[in-house]
Amino acid sequence: MGPKNTQYSYFEYFARWQYLVGNLSERHNCMSKSIHTDDYQVLVSLLRDYRLQAGLTQNDLAMRIGRKQAYVSAVEVEGRRLDLLQLRDWVNACGGNLVEMIEKFESRCDSTNAP
Repeated sequence: MGPKNTQYSYFEYFARWQYLVGNLSERHNCMSKSIHTDDYQVLVSLLRDYRLQAGLTQNDLAMRIGRKQAYVSAVEVEGRRLDLLQLRDWVNACGGNLVEMIEKFESRCDSTNAP
Protein backbone atom coordinates (compact mmCIF):
# COMPACT_ATOMS: atom_id res chain seq x y z
CA MET A 1 0.00 0.00 0.00
CA GLY A 2 1.11 3.51 -0.74
CA PRO A 3 1.37 6.32 1.73
CA LYS A 4 -1.83 8.03 2.84
CA ASN A 5 -3.04 11.20 1.15
CA THR A 6 -1.25 10.60 -2.16
CA GLN A 7 -2.79 11.46 -5.45
CA TYR A 8 -1.14 8.60 -7.37
CA SER A 9 -0.28 5.00 -6.63
CA TYR A 10 3.42 4.11 -6.62
CA PHE A 11 3.00 2.56 -10.06
CA GLU A 12 1.42 5.71 -11.48
CA TYR A 13 4.08 7.89 -9.86
CA PHE A 14 6.87 5.72 -11.27
CA ALA A 15 5.32 5.70 -14.75
CA ARG A 16 5.00 9.50 -14.70
CA TRP A 17 8.58 9.86 -13.47
CA GLN A 18 9.87 7.60 -16.27
CA TYR A 19 7.91 9.60 -18.83
CA LEU A 20 9.34 12.87 -17.54
CA VAL A 21 12.93 11.62 -17.39
CA GLY A 22 12.65 10.06 -20.84
CA ASN A 23 11.38 13.29 -22.34
CA LEU A 24 14.08 15.35 -20.65
CA SER A 25 16.77 12.99 -21.90
CA GLU A 26 15.51 13.20 -25.47
CA ARG A 27 15.16 16.99 -25.39
CA HIS A 28 18.64 17.54 -23.98
CA ASN A 29 20.42 14.80 -25.94
CA CYS A 30 21.65 13.20 -22.71
CA MET A 31 24.04 10.30 -22.95
CA SER A 32 22.71 6.90 -22.00
CA LYS A 33 23.69 5.51 -18.63
CA SER A 34 26.86 3.45 -18.60
CA ILE A 35 24.89 0.30 -17.70
CA HIS A 36 23.44 0.38 -21.22
CA THR A 37 26.78 0.24 -23.00
CA ASP A 38 28.49 -2.77 -24.53
CA ASP A 39 31.41 -2.33 -22.15
CA TYR A 40 29.15 -2.55 -19.11
CA GLN A 41 27.66 -5.77 -20.47
CA VAL A 42 31.22 -7.11 -20.75
CA LEU A 43 31.75 -6.21 -17.09
CA VAL A 44 28.55 -7.94 -15.96
CA SER A 45 29.45 -11.03 -17.95
CA LEU A 46 32.92 -11.07 -16.41
CA LEU A 47 31.51 -10.71 -12.88
CA ARG A 48 29.14 -13.61 -13.48
CA ASP A 49 32.01 -15.68 -14.90
CA TYR A 50 34.11 -14.98 -11.79
CA ARG A 51 31.28 -16.13 -9.54
CA LEU A 52 30.59 -19.28 -11.53
CA GLN A 53 34.28 -20.19 -11.87
CA ALA A 54 34.56 -19.91 -8.09
CA GLY A 55 31.71 -22.42 -7.83
CA LEU A 56 29.51 -19.95 -5.98
CA THR A 57 25.78 -19.50 -6.16
CA GLN A 58 24.38 -15.99 -5.98
CA ASN A 59 23.47 -16.70 -2.37
CA ASP A 60 26.99 -17.93 -1.55
CA LEU A 61 28.53 -14.78 -2.99
CA ALA A 62 26.00 -12.58 -1.23
CA MET A 63 26.89 -14.13 2.11
CA ARG A 64 30.61 -13.59 1.48
CA ILE A 65 30.17 -9.90 0.70
CA GLY A 66 27.57 -9.27 3.38
CA ARG A 67 24.66 -8.61 1.04
CA LYS A 68 21.41 -10.29 0.10
CA GLN A 69 21.06 -12.58 -2.90
CA ALA A 70 18.82 -9.99 -4.56
CA TYR A 71 21.79 -7.60 -4.69
CA VAL A 72 23.90 -10.12 -6.63
CA SER A 73 21.00 -10.80 -8.95
CA ALA A 74 20.44 -7.08 -9.50
CA VAL A 75 24.07 -6.66 -10.55
CA GLU A 76 24.06 -9.67 -12.87
CA VAL A 77 20.61 -9.26 -14.40
CA GLU A 78 19.27 -5.78 -13.92
CA GLY A 79 22.49 -3.86 -14.32
CA ARG A 80 22.81 -2.44 -10.82
CA ARG A 81 25.96 -0.35 -10.80
CA LEU A 82 28.94 -1.08 -8.58
CA ASP A 83 31.49 1.34 -7.25
CA LEU A 84 35.17 0.42 -7.10
CA LEU A 85 35.03 -0.89 -3.53
CA GLN A 86 32.02 -3.08 -4.28
CA LEU A 87 33.77 -4.38 -7.39
CA ARG A 88 36.86 -5.26 -5.33
CA ASP A 89 34.72 -7.04 -2.71
CA TRP A 90 32.98 -9.07 -5.43
CA VAL A 91 36.22 -10.13 -7.12
CA ASN A 92 37.99 -10.93 -3.84
CA ALA A 93 35.03 -12.99 -2.62
CA CYS A 94 35.38 -15.06 -5.78
CA GLY A 95 39.08 -15.63 -5.09
CA GLY A 96 40.24 -13.21 -7.76
CA ASN A 97 42.47 -10.17 -7.93
CA LEU A 98 41.03 -6.80 -8.90
CA VAL A 99 43.99 -5.79 -11.08
CA GLU A 100 43.88 -9.07 -13.01
CA MET A 101 40.12 -8.75 -13.38
CA ILE A 102 40.49 -5.24 -14.82
CA GLU A 103 43.11 -6.51 -17.28
CA LYS A 104 40.68 -9.24 -18.40
CA PHE A 105 37.94 -6.63 -18.69
CA GLU A 106 40.10 -4.39 -20.89
CA SER A 107 41.08 -7.35 -23.05
CA ARG A 108 37.45 -8.38 -23.54
CA CYS A 109 36.41 -4.82 -24.30
CA ASP A 110 39.19 -4.49 -26.87
CA SER A 111 38.08 -7.69 -28.62
CA THR A 112 34.41 -6.67 -28.45
CA ASN A 113 35.06 -3.19 -29.82
CA ALA A 114 37.50 -4.28 -32.52
CA PRO A 115 36.43 -3.35 -36.07
